[in-house]
Amino acid sequence: MLLKVGDDGFVGDEDQPGTYLIGVFNAQRTAAPFTLVASTGETPVLLAANAPIYATTELGEPALFRYLHQPSGADALQLSLAARSGNPDMCVSRNFTALVSALPRLGRSQTIADRQAVLRATDKFRANIASLCTWYRTADGSDSLTVLPSDAHGGAGWYYAAVFTGDASSFFSFTARASDTTPLPLAPGQYLSGDALAGGWSYYSLTLGGKNSSVASIRLLLSPELGSPDMFVRLLSSTSASQLPTRDTFDFLAEGGADGDAGPLTLSHAQLGEASGILIGVSDVRSDCAFTIVATVERVACDPNGPGSDLCPGGSTSSSGGGHPPSRPIEPAIPALPL
Repeated sequence: MLLKVGDDGFVGDEDQPGTYLIGVFNAQRTAAPFTLVASTGETPVLLAANAPIYATTELGEPALFRYLHQPSGADALQLSLAARSGNPDMCVSRNFTALVSALPRLGRSQTIADRQAVLRATDKFRANIASLCTWYRTADGSDSLTVLPSDAHGGAGWYYAAVFTGDASSFFSFTARASDTTPLPLAPGQYLSGDALAGGWSYYSLTLGGKNSSVASIRLLLSPELGSPDMFVRLLSSTSASQLPTRDTFDFLAEGGADGDAGPLTLSHAQLGEASGILIGVSDVRSDCAFTIVATVERVACDPNGPGSDLCPGGSTSSSGGGHPPSRPIEPAIPALPL
């Protein structure tokens, strides 16, 4: 709920604050826990860990939040935005003054010309958001971002977030939490159970073997027990640092459908390329989720002198001899992949 000077129901003014009485009514027979927050002006709402805040943002009236990240060990910070209506976007900084000064604002004068000017300023802000915000998301209104401890601006301390929109109004929920982003190793044929809070992530890693792996294809199946989570996959290279998948940075995606299942997602040898492994991220932006995940790996019996010799360990060989005898490699041990 957003009340501005001049609105019906607004009490008081800048010089003489008003007093509001707030009642919360539950028409159900069961208990209904809730969080109630009130803020004024440009005072950012203080977020509690794992406690979603439901709020409204309007054109030229961004919703402001602050969160004190106190990680335990190597926990990352996760901020989750889930739109209920409209298309809100997220801008995050460690500097509150810089954040507020960069945001397009609509003053008390709200003529058509004023609103059109703020809409243009909002579009320009969104187009240049990479240079104006330390972290940001401008997806479809529902997204999350992860600030790793290794991030140059990450770590413990205060974070400030603005949720803004170019729509007349947008209703959303916003959540902050500390999260362990270490991927769990996933062995072929092994079922693992997992879960994630709304907007949060669970990560898994699967080792493949690289360019000369005998992997013909892998099949990933995510079976939800709660919610409708999506599955995101990033390929790993032995020559580059691993990077966790996000909703806007991934190589392959399987979306949770009406029946809940995400997948099966099948990746061929050609799609895997020279990947030494894959990282899998599972997330549901709108609700808590629980699921099982399994990977099936199909391997090819190696004939270095026949078709498909590129799938043999060591690559193809000439037909004149040499090479490796046909074999089916043993599944390797699956170590946890370092971030």
